[in-house]
Amino acid sequence: MRAMQGRWLVCALAAVSVGIAPGVGGRAADEVWEIRGQVRTTLTGTGEVVVLELADGRRLEVPVAAMTEASRDRARRTVAAASGTAATAGAPPAAGGGRTAVGSDVAAQLEAVALTCRHPRDMANLCRVVLADPTLTSAQVAELQDSLGRWTTLAAEGKVRRDKVWVPADEVEKGNREAESLVDHAVELMRLGNAKLVMESLEKASRVGVTSVRGDFLAAMLLLLQRTPDFAGAANHFAEVLQRQPGNAAALNNLAVCEVMARRPDLAARHFRKALNWTGNGQAVVDNVGFTVAAANIPRTTGPKMSAKALEEFNGLYRTMAQDLGMKARAEAGGLTFIGLKGETCAAARLTPSEAITLAGDVTSEAAREGSWLGVVVAPGRVITVADAVISGGRLTVTTSGDRPIPLEVQEAALLDGTGLAVIECQGLKAEPFKVAMAAPTKGVAVRAGGGRRKPLLAIEEVVAPGYVVPSAAASDAGVPLVIHDAAIPDEVGGGPICDDRGRLVGISVPLPVIEGSGRFRAGIAAAVLEAIGLEAADAAESLSAEDLETRMNEGTVIVSIRRESEPPSTPVGERPAEPVAEQSPP
Repeated sequence: MRAMQGRWLVCALAAVSVGIAPGVGGRAADEVWEIRGQVRTTLTGTGEVVVLELADGRRLEVPVAAMTEASRDRARRTVAAASGTAATAGAPPAAGGGRTAVGSDVAAQLEAVALTCRHPRDMANLCRVVLADPTLTSAQVAELQDSLGRWTTLAAEGKVRRDKVWVPADEVEKGNREAESLVDHAVELMRLGNAKLVMESLEKASRVGVTSVRGDFLAAMLLLLQRTPDFAGAANHFAEVLQRQPGNAAALNNLAVCEVMARRPDLAARHFRKALNWTGNGQAVVDNVGFTVAAANIPRTTGPKMSAKALEEFNGLYRTMAQDLGMKARAEAGGLTFIGLKGETCAAARLTPSEAITLAGDVTSEAAREGSWLGVVVAPGRVITVADAVISGGRLTVTTSGDRPIPLEVQEAALLDGTGLAVIECQGLKAEPFKVAMAAPTKGVAVRAGGGRRKPLLAIEEVVAPGYVVPSAAASDAGVPLVIHDAAIPDEVGGGPICDDRGRLVGISVPLPVIEGSGRFRAGIAAAVLEAIGLEAADAAESLSAEDLETRMNEGTVIVSIRRESEPPSTPVGERPAEPVAEQSPP
């Protein structure tokens, strides 16, 4: 189905590259290291050790001698190309900052990244961020300006991505409706017993649907019902769901289950971990991890055993669940468990066609998605957050920071056209609003930016870091002004504040795709766009200390979460076996 095998392999490799850091924060020894996928920035290193900066902002020291030959050469080329000049403490960094320059094949990198973006606005903003790099050649600048013009035009025309082409938004909705109709027809064909036509209908649903995921989800479940379950084929379909909805907890869990059953536990642990971050009720994930740990101790007569390294990763994950979250695997679970698009669960050993249909949900399944983002309080009861928090439906809540945070229900939500932001209204919100600076900060101005990392059960670890505004002629181009800065915040979670030294809000962080070298800068939508909702500029009396500024930012930042309208049934869809089932081979 649209070369899904290749797509899944890319997804699998990306998971490995992000999770290769047993020595994060220290030296990674006794390993053979290979740089795969997107390492956002390579910092200058010594002749023996190179320091890598991962996408979440963590740094990893890797001995050059422990790298594969190809990765060693790549690291050396990068270090040689960097300026090697460290920034003077307390002053804006020198041009280049000692980090990786943007790769020479800018156009090719942009086209590759575009396949992961749904909206051309994100690509336009990426071009504007990369154009801030003072080390660009004139040829690279020309390429980026051409690309910026193209993405800006597509955004103005309201286009969105459909596979490798950009189409009007109404075509996307039309395709999604057709996909839903094809899935419903496939369900009817299942009743008639024509398996060939069922799969053909689901394959077509996957082709015509742009954001619809039910076709691939149901196809995956049906491949698991074959006399000899096709774990690899099912994993391909779940990976396709994740191409469209990267935070789909059900697909992440089910992909991990397929990997456990196909004896790929190294990948499964990472997907289980991510699934736990994207759900408000992770009991099924905990059950799966606990079962995998227990089953690894069962003697095997055939096939490979789980490696010591994979078992250690699973054990560490389960320890986090039991000690940090207070969640333990239930004895009655008895085996691996699949999760449906609406949160229903079904024991893998008791999966039937009717239960597969239930797990794949219906046309309302999109509203069952969950997730969390940051938001900033800009007026009493009014919060600005990223658009992703409101476009998926579901029940929105706002949680303030504090010792006993209490989620508050959102009354209204609306998109701020063309910005990638949304405004929500929430009664009873007592957080102190930020003062807003409508004038964009000039180059070299010190700022503090807020970002976050996803944690289990929709929690977010907030991070505040200092930086400076980066000069860029493109920052005010393309309609929506940006604040481009070099504060080293993780941009996994958008919606955090960007403040000047007086504590005034000058921008709202937005996550963007990256290309080689672009990770040295971050970006936010300038607070000037908030004039559209009637906010006015406010003065602040004087500069704040770093400690007071960080406290002020934490007080005005909230967590915006999408939760299911109702909890999934307490009784699982399928009857669970009381004991581990022989058909479920231990890893």
